[in-house]
Amino acid sequence: MNMTLREKLETTFGAYEADGRAIFIVTLSTFVASESFGCSDRMRHFWDHHFIYRVREQLPYQAKEKLDSDYVLERRPFFHYHGFLALPYEHRHHIWKGGALHPRFNRALNSFRHAGKYRPFRINEYEILPANGVTAWAKYITKTADYIPSVC
Repeated sequence: MNMTLREKLETTFGAYEADGRAIFIVTLSTFVASESFGCSDRMRHFWDHHFIYRVREQLPYQAKEKLDSDYVLERRPFFHYHGFLALPYEHRHHIWKGGALHPRFNRALNSFRHAGKYRPFRINEYEILPANGVTAWAKYITKTADYIPSVC
């Protein structure tokens, strides 16, 4: 049986949630409007290498290998990422502290507001929050036919 992306996200991150992991929902907005650029390896590279690198840098060594994530791209009006992060619950305070993003992590994400030498676009807005159930977020991020799975 072929699972839809929504079912895959619900199953994977629902299992992490049931296992007691901390689940975060992610939105990263860009000003990229080009269809060819939006479906390029450069967009995938940003999530896999730039964003996840920043997340891993916040975590202690023993938690880095237990981090899992997945995302989709949506193109209204500009491309933006919607995704999940799952990490060991005891390390959630490295991402979320005192009802907000950890200040060090927030500063790391603010560096994305400028395009860099190896990052050809910028993230103009971002939101990362603890998940309040994965089903609703999985349904939201796959709500229309114009989302692009991370494998484009």
